[in-house]
Amino acid sequence: HVHVWCLNDDELHLEAHLDLQEDISITQFNIVLKQIEEILKKEFEINHVTIQPEFNKIDSKDVIVQD
Repeated sequence: HVHVWCLNDDELHLEAHLDLQEDISITQFNIVLKQIEEILKKEFEINHVTIQPEFNKIDSKDVIVQD
């Protein structure tokens, strides 16, 4: 589940759910989050990232596309 949008000419935001394969600690997640933020900034110039970690959440993984 991902949302990407431009707030203005200088800010590109990403919001996403991250389905984890392991039940990790907040400290471990913060390490993963830092890596995600660095990659998104370097590769896509996304400068605001909100990630919602999830583990063993029962929900539909179907893709939702909105125009």
